[in-house]
Amino acid sequence: MEHQRSPTAESFRVLRSNLEFISVDKPVQVLGVTSPGPEEGKTFVALNLGLAIAQGGKRVVLVDADLRRPKVHKILGFPQSPGLSEALIDKPYLNKFGKDNLMVLTAGRSAPNPADLLASQQMGKLIAKLKETADVIIVDIPPILSCADAVSLGKWVDGFLVVAEWGRTDRSAFAEAVNLARQSGLRVLGAVLNKVKPQSKSYYYHYYYYYDSSEKKPWWKRLFRKRKKRRVKKEAPSENPEE
Repeated sequence: MEHQRSPTAESFRVLRSNLEFISVDKPVQVLGVTSPGPEEGKTFVALNLGLAIAQGGKRVVLVDADLRRPKVHKILGFPQSPGLSEALIDKPYLNKFGKDNLMVLTAGRSAPNPADLLASQQMGKLIAKLKETADVIIVDIPPILSCADAVSLGKWVDGFLVVAEWGRTDRSAFAEAVNLARQSGLRVLGAVLNKVKPQSKSYYYHYYYYYDSSEKKPWWKRLFRKRKKRRVKKEAPSENPEE
């Protein structure tokens, strides 16, 4: 978790505001956070976005639905179990984080069939129960290209953010992830570009949010747009050396 005055923390507050702006007509109460592949920062984004929303005064529940490679409990120092797996057959085991309005449901013990569990009616009932006590539910979901879990959760999630890491995420893989999500009927709200190195040396990474628009060209191409080299016009040498 970043310091509240850090550039990264400010970026998450901007992301929070952007999400509120684009969801005026169709509010997003259950937000999924995924990525094309592993190790691209989706858990970090989900957690810090949850903190930013909680600090804004809303009640937030962060759900670790990555039953294959759960990380939330490791980052926050909570026990992995009981968690989501147990909550599907019993009751939600929520952990309070800090002084903010943030509650955390860890992944729970490992399950042999994560995709089936996440698509089950029990998962739908659990989400409905969490909605009664939370203004926003953020779900950390496994990479969309690695397994069917994200698609399985689609019926319970209002919208998705796709996380890409600068210098790591392949452009074609990101395009494939977005296309797969849309073909599966998922509502892709936009993307978060992770670990951008700014020109300033005062901090290492920043976060940028790109929301979907009605542009003719795919909006996600802006994430991977290459910088054009500045052309310097060469002038012919003067014939008069004294000039």
